[in-house]
Amino acid sequence: MKKYIAVIIIGVCSVAYAITTITYNIGNEFGQELLTALIAQSDAHVTIEIRGHDPADPSNDYDARIDFRTPAHDPNVAPAVFVKKRIALFTTALKAAHDRKIRDDTLREYYQNAPVIDVNLPDPNNMG
Repeated sequence: MKKYIAVIIIGVCSVAYAITTITYNIGNEFGQELLTALIAQSDAHVTIEIRGHDPADPSNDYDARIDFRTPAHDPNVAPAVFVKKRIALFTTALKAAHDRKIRDDTLREYYQNAPVIDVNLPDPNNMG
């Protein structure tokens, strides 16, 4: 059941990443399960692997990793505020993982196309 809730959270975070504001209503029963799961994950190390590929272009693989630690649950914070903060944490982690993947792809392409430097040839930038 906790894996199912984690998948829901990732789905909500993915949607939240694509748009700026989302409004959702969940029933009390599911809301209580979600709150219980998020509290159980307090003060924990979280690692999420995201892998996939574009069906139109199988060579276009997507591979990102999210690594972070969730803060401890503060019992003085209202449940609604706690859930919003935790979802924001997951959303921020997803965005950071995506940004890192784009940066790594850009650097990989740059280094593949960078000129090869032969140390046996004189440096054309230092002809002094």
